[in-house]
Parts: sequence; structure tokens; C-alpha cells
Amino acid sequence: MIPCEIENKIISKKVPISMQMELTWKCNQKCSHCYQYSDDKTEIPLNKAKDIINQLADAGALYLSFTGGEPMMHKDFWKILEHAFNKHFAVSIQTNGMFIDEYAARKFKDLNILAAHLSIHGSNASIHDSITGIKGSFDKLLKASHLLKQSGIKTVFNFTLLKQNFSERHKIIKLKEKIAPDAELRISPYLYPKNDGTNDNNRLKIKTSQAIEFFEEKVAEGKEMATGLLCNFGSRGCAINPKGEVYPCSSVPLVAGNLNKASFLEIWTNSPVFKRIREVTEADLKECANCDVKEHCFRCSGFSYAERKSLFDCSYETKKTATIIKKASGTRERIREKNEKNKKNEI
Repeated sequence: MIPCEIENKIISKKVPISMQMELTWKCNQKCSHCYQYSDDKTEIPLNKAKDIINQLADAGALYLSFTGGEPMMHKDFWKILEHAFNKHFAVSIQTNGMFIDEYAARKFKDLNILAAHLSIHGSNASIHDSITGIKGSFDKLLKASHLLKQSGIKTVFNFTLLKQNFSERHKIIKLKEKIAPDAELRISPYLYPKNDGTNDNNRLKIKTSQAIEFFEEKVAEGKEMATGLLCNFGSRGCAINPKGEVYPCSSVPLVAGNLNKASFLEIWTNSPVFKRIREVTEADLKECANCDVKEHCFRCSGFSYAERKSLFDCSYETKKTATIIKKASGTRERIREKNEKNKKNEI
């Protein structure tokens, strides 16, 4: 974690400290909820990938996340990873785990990667494989987790709540504790729209009743919910796709420039897209000004763009979530007050 005062300096100086590179759109799974829509098999050529990594290092980037598609499907994956290691990046990999064998786990350790993020969709093969569309993917995920644990690689399990796996959330926690107690588990109730702007995967989104149940559980556990009307997308980092296109965030497919036509620093410094994003303050979010749930809202410009074709209008999805969190927080407060009152009466 970066100390708050350093984080503020990074944001104020617009240093692209944390970057994401989609090495390829190729993938060996067919996840039903995936936000990637493209059947394009484009991947960043090796020389271009090295050049981009060099540019990112010169721009001051420290953290680099390789994703896709499935990044390990890139024909030059290991050469790209080695180059990032030689440029002293803290590298993380977003993967489905199907290519992680003994060699890969050992190589990750040798190249000192920061973390391997594994996508998990269920606590058993039946549910997990039904979502990935690939039989045997769950068993390979478990094997990958075991090999990463043996190699001492930090592992993060990413679990997206869907209608078909909502009841799995408690089982996933128990499974994680059994197979990788030192690993981190991130459960997300958010299903991002596809990058082509369609809502084809909306049918998989958890029901409102399920969202209420999930957030009430989090509040009851005393978990602090992230809030904020503005995030730091486009200010402390951005994303690059296999075509060399630069965009503010993986959930905001708004092209700010192309690395085949301009340098990264030129795009980062001069792109009208980035300039506009960085100029915005909470005062510009007109619909948020008098909103009665804004204190509970973790507003996402990606949802706003998908829903409204505007980065700065209200996101219906995040407002609905904020409403649920506000109600759940009120319930917790009433229970706390009732318990305190009962204690006083007992005295």
C-alpha cells in the first residue's frame, strides 16, 4: 500500500504509477459474464510491448498489471514478463490459471511477480465450469493455486457474484481458507457491461434482493464500504489494449490515443480525454449535488459511460447500490442503539 501523503502527491503530479496492459484478447475460456466482447485475436507484438514498457518506466510507472483476454496465451508472454522484470516493475498477472504449471509457478517466483490474480466462479467444478464454459477449468484452477502457494507467490482470488453462483459466496470463503489460507479473496457484486456498450450480460446480474442480502451481510460484519464520487482513473494510471489504444480505465472504453501514432507521454499529457477527466470536480457532478445517498455511493464512471454515454452523469447501478448500503447501514445503527438501550436498562 502507498502511504496517503505519497498517493496524494502522485495524483497531484499526474504520475501514471499504476498501469494495465491487455496483452491479447485471445482467451481459452468462454465466461458468460465477461465484459470483453471482441473476437479479435490481436495481440501486442513483442517489440511493441517492450517499447511500451520502456515508455511506461520512463514516465514513472511502478505497478504493471498484465491482463487480457488470457495474458498467458500471448506467444511471447514470458519474454514480455522478463522485460518488465528487467525494468523493475512490480508485476501482477490477471489469469484464469489454466496455463500455470510447475514451470510457470517457478518462473513467477524467479521473476518476483507481485501477485497472481485468479478468477474463481464457484466452489465446485459443476458451477465454476458452467460459467467458464470449459470442462476441467476448476481442477486446473485448484492446481494453479497449489503451485502458486508452493512457490510463495501471493494469490488473489477474484469472485464476481452472479445469479448462478450467489449462493456459493460462503462456500468460496471456506474453500479459500482450506486451499490457500494466506491468499486474498475479493468478492464483487458488480457486473460490468460489455465493452461494446451492450447489456448482453445483464441477465446474469444478481437480483436486487440478493444485492440487499449481500450488503446487509457486509454491514453486519462491520465492513467499511468504499465511497467517493470521483475515482482516480486517468490520474494515477490507465489501460492499454492489444491494438496500442490508451484509455482511462478498463471499464471505460473511451480511446484517449494510440501508441502506434504517438508516444505514451504525449497521450498521457496532452490527450483531451485525460485533460477533461482531470478537470472534473464533485461540483461538476450536477446530479449528485442533492442526492440523498451520495455519502454511501462509490460512483463508477464506467457504469455512467455504459448507461448514459457520459462519464459524469449519475450511474443508476451505483445509485441503486448506494441506496441499499444506506438502508443496511441504518439497520445496523438501529440495532446498535437498541442493544445499548437494553444494556442500560439491565443496569
